[in-house]
Amino acid sequence: MFSYKDAWVRYNGKLIRQASSDNKIPTILLAGVAWAEAGGMPDFVKGDVVFPLRSFNWSGPDWVDRHLTITAPPGKTSFGTISMQLRVAAHIVGVDLTTLSYSRQIELSRCLETDAFNIAGVAKYLRALILIDYPNGDTSNLTEEQFVIAGSRYNRGTQRKLADFIASNQAPKKSPLREYTSYGHRMLLHRERVANALGAGP
Repeated sequence: MFSYKDAWVRYNGKLIRQASSDNKIPTILLAGVAWAEAGGMPDFVKGDVVFPLRSFNWSGPDWVDRHLTITAPPGKTSFGTISMQLRVAAHIVGVDLTTLSYSRQIELSRCLETDAFNIAGVAKYLRALILIDYPNGDTSNLTEEQFVIAGSRYNRGTQRKLADFIASNQAPKKSPLREYTSYGHRMLLHRERVANALGAGP
């Protein structure tokens, strides 16, 4: 599995470096998220099974959707090698997912399945996540803690406060609190490997 991740980052190194530069974020941050996500559930499963099922289950009426539907909303379906939820992708491109027809949502999911669009969208989202916690910070130069938190935000979302992530990052390794930053810590653990894979690219 690791060899596939290495190869994907290596092959897409040029796109990763360009998207990082365009969005003023560390290349190793974007590459680290890409490496972590590569090799997950295939897009054809999400697109042909998961998304249609969720869309059908959430087709109304509204009371049923809110109280009886047991699947996650279709907008929470992730697409692309670097998994990104459809609702996040819609926000990144500046559209309201709830106003898009089913066919337009499918089109957006297909865009996420292309590496160039996927990588560029993730880079833009990572910059936005950094600015949530450090609105006046330098997004291109992150401390180790900021690196861990940005990665963890990508995995965990925006609901929790920065203080919660800081407390998690600083908690003892075996503490349950560490769970909230486990994704970022795994990125940190593999950072040298990711850098080596990235350095071998075109």
